Amino acid sequence: PFDRLRLIGDVRRLYRTLKPDLVHHVALEPSVIGSLAALGLPVRTLNAMAGLGFVFTSRTPKALLTGFVVRGLLRFLLTRSDAAVLVQNEDDRTAISALGVGADRVFFIPGSGVDADRLTPMPEPQGDVTAGFVGRLLDDKGVRTLVAAHEILAGQGRPVRLLLAGEPDPANPASIPPDEIASWKQRDGIEVLGHVSDIRTVWAAAHIAVLPSRREGLPKSLLEAAACGRAIVATDVPGCRVI
Repeated sequence: PFDRLRLIGDVRRLYRTLKPDLVHHVALEPSVIGSLAALGLPVRTLNAMAGLGFVFTSRTPKALLTGFVVRGLLRFLLTRSDAAVLVQNEDDRTAISALGVGADRVFFIPGSGVDADRLTPMPEPQGDVTAGFVGRLLDDKGVRTLVAAHEILAGQGRPVRLLLAGEPDPANPASIPPDEIASWKQRDGIEVLGHVSDIRTVWAAAHIAVLPSRREGLPKSLLEAAACGRAIVATDVPGCRVI
């Protein structure tokens, strides 16, 4: 909490120095921090909700308490006359509207898109059936579910090679602990790739893109996989269902 308060103070000093007419906050936490920093200043806020995150998905006691507080903050900050909101799917529009934000200040832009000149259909790889996951290693992204499904398939004699591209996010309560990720590295058929600078290498090695997430804005990883000509298996949840 003290780190967040210091950050709000730092951002507020920046706004007072630069004197912007408009500030653009991207994602839930920056929208809360930036909007708090802008209170009382002659600046309008545009808050892009690139997915509503663990606050709207996790059900642990800590997450429920955090969600209650954050929803209250969002209701206070986003319903102000100097605030507007961008959402990436209709489910998120409904969730933001339920906070009391007027329909005239909620704008729908379906994702940020991908570079279709750089990401183009590619031939499927040779060898065993391979599934690829790209994203932060969070429980809310369904990574544990994916690892469990991999184990079930192996037990049924239908092994699938699984590529996990991405890193944990220690600031997120849903982040997978490093020791658990290390244990996955010891399992047959699972390759933990960490950060991948060129995502084409993942889709060149995979037949299927998987994302068992509990909620998304509009998942760029699936858009990139589709641009590379990969089949997609995803959960029927906000953000994923529109791919």
